[in-house]
Amino acid sequence: MSLLRRVLAALAVLPLAACGPGEDVVVTEVVTVTETAPPPVSEALYREVPAESFVGGRGHTFASSDGVTECEVFPALEGMDTVLDPRAGECVSWSPGRADESLIVFSQNSDASFSSDASPSLPRRWGNDHHTLHPGELVRFGPLTCFSARPDALACVDVYGGEGFELADEAYREFHWDDAVDLLEHPDGTREIIGELMRLDFDNGGHIFCDRNDDYFNCGGATGLNFPPGSNAVSFYRGAEDGPGTGDMGQFQAQAQGAGRGVFFFAGLNVENTGTRATFTTPEGKKFWVGVDGFGDG
Repeated sequence: MSLLRRVLAALAVLPLAACGPGEDVVVTEVVTVTETAPPPVSEALYREVPAESFVGGRGHTFASSDGVTECEVFPALEGMDTVLDPRAGECVSWSPGRADESLIVFSQNSDASFSSDASPSLPRRWGNDHHTLHPGELVRFGPLTCFSARPDALACVDVYGGEGFELADEAYREFHWDDAVDLLEHPDGTREIIGELMRLDFDNGGHIFCDRNDDYFNCGGATGLNFPPGSNAVSFYRGAEDGPGTGDMGQFQAQAQGAGRGVFFFAGLNVENTGTRATFTTPEGKKFWVGVDGFGDG
């Protein structure tokens, strides 16, 4: 915990017995006041950029900043078993001197699964209609979220199933956004929530879904938590409790990124989930919480 030290100089005019009649002595009193600074709040690993910047081809195209890896994302074919606003696509990675390229083909299915195929193929490029996704940038194409952690890499995750992949030159790997993965982890171990909705999971099997809307932080769809009778939701306004209510996040709950025990960063807030209570800290140092025992602030 960092401390701020402030030194105040107070001037006092005090008569002293040792002085002659009518003489005043000016004494400077130094007072040290110790204040507690708010705890530091992490900065987001990724900055969201608009999808409109990547329009091209059959839908959207983008490339890593070194130009080696390219992806194309397009709406699923008509008649395909779909979820809301489905996406399909492919990514290729190739650099001069290599005999073949890495090819990834993926689709989002009605059972919210992520499927891919990594296989070598002859080198080809899509031309100059792709746009660069720079390291530290994130873009959302419906339920497919893509981002870049390094100049030579692109990653995408299906928000309905949480499955994702990263392609960097010849290296291909899969991951799940609920798990600890270096792509979503700060140097201090804080895990990044890149979903627009987070699901807080507690040790007793209970959970609640939360999102942020400007100054409001809303949580709903509580299960297994000690909320007032007839309520399953709560809102906080600028870090202060705004009262319980009823409601959930509807079909978007299926897109929530899970957050069990651990420390997380979500929507500009630090979140510490002990397994029984999740405490949120704002950049100003205000705290509010939800958990097995209900909710509150301060």
